[in-house]
Amino acid sequence: MTMDTNADTLPPALFDAADLAQRLRSGEAIDCCKQALATARGYLDQQFRESVAAGDLIRLRARFIDALLGALWDHQDWGEAELALVAVGGYGRGELHPHSDIDILILLGEQAGADQRRVAIVHALRIALSILIIPLVAGLVFGITVGSSGDL
Repeated sequence: MTMDTNADTLPPALFDAADLAQRLRSGEAIDCCKQALATARGYLDQQFRESVAAGDLIRLRARFIDALLGALWDHQDWGEAELALVAVGGYGRGELHPHSDIDILILLGEQAGADQRRVAIVHALRIALSILIIPLVAGLVFGITVGSSGDL
């Protein structure tokens, strides 16, 4: 069985972006991320048991993590910093197996000075403390790199 893999939408039973955004505004980052991860795991496990193609599920898992990290990234106040969150590795290719690590890169603008680097690092740590600590409970592993294109 295959499923719709439209990159613009996620099944509502998998992820409710509006609910996550509202809960983030209410200061419930850890609880709502734990719930989103548990809901996604249950949904994807059920789809697997219903014989949905594994390739569809690994792409859907990556899209879910995109949506979750995107919501968390957008929730941050980045000020004037020129930053981009970039998925790399298998996750960057849109393939995220159930126990794969999630590698991300925080890319700084070419003109980023010491202050912008500090901002990037502080926000990366804030993300790490608010969401990336969740992997310890949820079984996810993240790798974070901060740098400019010249550093790569």
